[in-house]
Amino acid sequence: MSFRHLPEEEIDKLYAAAVRAGFNSNEALRSLQSGINPFFRGRLPAAGGDANFNLLDTLGKLNRTEKLVGGEVPLLVWLRNAARLTTGQQEGETFRAMLSRVGACVQGERPVENAGALPELRREIQERVVHFNDMVPFGFLRRGHEAGLAVARVEVPRYDRGQTRLVGRDPDLYLGSGWLIAPELLVTNQHVVKARPDREQPAAEDLKLQAAQATARFDYEAHGARGAPVNVERLEASDIGLDYAVLRLKGPVPGPPGSAGDGRVRRPLPVRREPLLLDAGAATRIPVNIIQHPDGDPKKLACRNNLVSAGDAETLRYFTDTRYGSSGSPVLDDGWRVVALHRGSQDVKGIDFQGRAVPWVNVGTQTAAILARLRQTNPALYDEVAAAQKAIGAPGW
Repeated sequence: MSFRHLPEEEIDKLYAAAVRAGFNSNEALRSLQSGINPFFRGRLPAAGGDANFNLLDTLGKLNRTEKLVGGEVPLLVWLRNAARLTTGQQEGETFRAMLSRVGACVQGERPVENAGALPELRREIQERVVHFNDMVPFGFLRRGHEAGLAVARVEVPRYDRGQTRLVGRDPDLYLGSGWLIAPELLVTNQHVVKARPDREQPAAEDLKLQAAQATARFDYEAHGARGAPVNVERLEASDIGLDYAVLRLKGPVPGPPGSAGDGRVRRPLPVRREPLLLDAGAATRIPVNIIQHPDGDPKKLACRNNLVSAGDAETLRYFTDTRYGSSGSPVLDDGWRVVALHRGSQDVKGIDFQGRAVPWVNVGTQTAAILARLRQTNPALYDEVAAAQKAIGAPGW
């Protein structure tokens, strides 16, 4: 059976929404293709002829194209453009929902379970208006920059039964984010190392092989920059339920050239040992910050209007700007201590949080839950993490 991002009935829904939005014109079709690889764009229907047919043909070709060399997924670009052009329109909900669904599947994210029953949807919580002093010390920015040095883009090549999968002549790369928890240990999501859409289940040996061939690219902060690539040696630990993976790097990571840390071992991020517990109806919110490589792009920081909405022993939920390459990012408090491992997001309807409509909810695994699982299943690895955390003076260790 040939590849499809979406079943035909979903493509029919997309087509109907696009027609209602007025995208059945050749001018609109050109606008929706903005940002798609120009060589692939040349294979899409050109201007002229019946615009309705061109729209349907375009959707079909996008749906059958899994990804291009370099990892670009043309359907995601098209859906993102469609969502932007229909901001504030009812059709925009269809495009955003499809964007979330396709993007999460491409990256292997598991959907948020029972999203329709989230406590944030309760009207009495939505109507709660929170006002507090959000000023931070001036050193907040400097410490944030220092924290960002421990975050890397994670590049994982896909293998099928021990054989490299190619896109054209290049390895089929899956991209995510990761961060140092110890000088030689990097944390990311298990689904990033899995390097497959969520519907596929990899063989255990492929998982280990993919991890051993992965690269952590530090200091990737601008398009075209090489950054500081560090090879992964092996997969030390992973868990499907908590969606974490601990990768051992081939040696400690030196600090950036020309910086105060030049030549010294790069400092890991401090990690919170206790779960951050917060009921969805709490009157006080806790801000969090996410350093990430969204869509595999250069490093970015989400640090505005980002608040925790709820947290239990294993899971933290928060409203923050993320993209599909953000999987594996550290979720940090205002002391730049990691409180959760970001693992995905889900589009939802009907949430009005802090006076604005919020069309998604983000989910991360509490670092406390990851540490507890490591201590239970891999005591030696946990002891290595604990020693590294004590060495940097992490609070609570």
